Amino acid sequence: MSIIGLAAKASHRWRPFNSNVRPHSSSMKVFEAFKSFFTAMKASAAFGRAQRLNVNGQHEAALEVALTGLSLLRAPYVNLASAPEGSALVSLAVFAEQSAASLGREGPPQVDLETAATLLESIVAQSGDENPTAIAQLAYIKTRIAARVPSAA
Repeated sequence: MSIIGLAAKASHRWRPFNSNVRPHSSSMKVFEAFKSFFTAMKASAAFGRAQRLNVNGQHEAALEVALTGLSLLRAPYVNLASAPEGSALVSLAVFAEQSAASLGREGPPQVDLETAATLLESIVAQSGDENPTAIAQLAYIKTRIAARVPSAA
């Protein structure tokens, strides 16, 4: 028996001529996951900076930092269904909307609020009444989304 035949018998995963397997496809998925995760960490750091600025009375700067953090999460490779990415988006969207409302400025884009609401709805659906913070944030976000919709007069 040839070496190739022995290798094929030794490992059921060894298939050199399998046309269904793209080379490096799994490594590209891992790379995209790392890229998404590190973007979430940058956004999370922006949330921390925004909170510190807000506590120090620099409310305008805090809002700008929060909006910048949200813009990072709009990259096409970011997986918002993943916990770090989703929680960073929700935290930044709620913070930015609250800051903008208190300053009388425009808050985060509508798409960020809608995505945050969708993520919060899934959290509330999974945890029920056990997560009062998510319930309160969802109610706040929905109220703010409804306030943005122009009324038909």
